[in-house]
Amino acid sequence: MDSPLRITQRTAAPGVTVLDVAGRLVFSGGEESLLRNEVAARVGAGDRKLLVDLSNVTYIDSGGVGSLVTAYLHTVRRGGQLKLVCPNERVCRVLTITHLSSV
Repeated sequence: MDSPLRITQRTAAPGVTVLDVAGRLVFSGGEESLLRNEVAARVGAGDRKLLVDLSNVTYIDSGGVGSLVTAYLHTVRRGGQLKLVCPNERVCRVLTITHLSSV
């Protein structure tokens, strides 16, 4: 079984925050809200440039896709930027199918 969702934060450069996402990004047990809540907290703290590193996401479902969309919209509507980086092949396929590969 894959690991539950974990999110850690780091600063990549001045003004750029990276959220490292690992495990299953799914609609189950409230895990999909973890990403939305973390992004909302970062934006609320004044972070305006967010990179969401998906390299360690082992699985993503529609709930996970929904949380990415919500996080993106929340950030953009508050004058920020959110970019998805380093998706693995499995996640990349889902992002391509859902037309989110350009985010």
